[in-house]
Amino acid sequence: MRAICEHVRGQAVRPSLQAVAAWSQTAFKLPQPPSASTICRTLKKERELAGLSKESLDRTRTQPEHVTALDTMLLETIMFFETGNVALTGRLVIWLGKHCADELRIPQAKRPKFTRGGWLRHFQARHGIRCRRAHGEIGSVDMEAARAGVVVLRKVLAAYNPTDVYNMDEAAFFYRALAKRSLC
Repeated sequence: MRAICEHVRGQAVRPSLQAVAAWSQTAFKLPQPPSASTICRTLKKERELAGLSKESLDRTRTQPEHVTALDTMLLETIMFFETGNVALTGRLVIWLGKHCADELRIPQAKRPKFTRGGWLRHFQARHGIRCRRAHGEIGSVDMEAARAGVVVLRKVLAAYNPTDVYNMDEAAFFYRALAKRSLC
């Protein structure tokens, strides 16, 4: 896009939109020339396009500033949570998104609709965030402490009838258990 603007500025006489479209087709090896309206829109937004990064120019659509600010703040928050080994769920990311929008004072009319199927899925795709299974629980255990704990636990359980003793995994008592999956 910048090349089109530079080409037009470099001409002594301002070329027609069709001439710029034909030049664009040969310069960028396009199968068809861009439409006159596309060339006109590009030339009108030259100042706006000059301030964009290369990453933004590669996109078909540019994002409004408040969306970019929201994404940046939310990514920083997610990285902070990841360093603290907090398991992030979709609901937590949506809650964080709403909280970040409040902090940035984005008006309700301009806020995205924080939904799992729409906003969250697109946010994850934009930034390469996927749901991953948490691993490493077995490797993080101190085996000596676990063996000593088993001996103590067996002494405590000896006073009870075996039918009254439940394995927490089998009974599905996972109160305050860490999530098995996390977004990262």
